[in-house]
Amino acid sequence: MAPEPFARQVSRRLYESVAVARAAAVLAEEADDSSPFADGLEEGLSADLCEALAGIGGNDGRNTSAGYGFFRRVRLVAPVAGSV
Repeated sequence: MAPEPFARQVSRRLYESVAVARAAAVLAEEADDSSPFADGLEEGLSADLCEALAGIGGNDGRNTSAGYGFFRRVRLVAPVAGSV
């Protein structure tokens, strides 16, 4: 199989980092504690990513979603809830 193109590597990394951010947000809300965000740093979570996601989603209660479509088989490793 040919090496994965750089753009696809970036998309995959973004997908994985957003999944970590989501898991951290769920855990932080459940525990009423922000430590899950610090725990996600080693998995690609950053303050810049959280700020960008907050800017996209806002605080008005509306849901925002994004999807990815892959044209070749790829293996995505998303964090399991509670693993952050």
